[in-house]
Amino acid sequence: MRQQVVYILDPYISRRSRTRPTQVKKVVEVLHDLLGIQYKNAYTNKITEFPIRTLEWLPQQSNGYDCGMHVIKYFELVQFIDSEACLLQFDSWDARQRLALGLVRDANNKIGSRVIELACDR
Repeated sequence: MRQQVVYILDPYISRRSRTRPTQVKKVVEVLHDLLGIQYKNAYTNKITEFPIRTLEWLPQQSNGYDCGMHVIKYFELVQFIDSEACLLQFDSWDARQRLALGLVRDANNKIGSRVIELACDR
């Protein structure tokens, strides 16, 4: 593992955010148990001892429905350092359009050409 840290990537800070580390700790405990079952002796990291950190520099969504787009953008991060914040500057409407187009045009989408054809007929 590159970094032994559990990051909380929360784009929508609310009153419940104060309890987020406790909630994350419970999820990490379950994940630890599952990894132990799956990988047995090959699982040597004790993720329950990793520090849990919140990244304060994450951009915050301004509504209650863009969390999915923020999570997708978070997967573009490599090291979770503040110099990567520029990767997270995006317009969610544009990002949704690009995501939809990418899904339709993906080589594995068996009906993608039909969807494009129907969209052009409108």
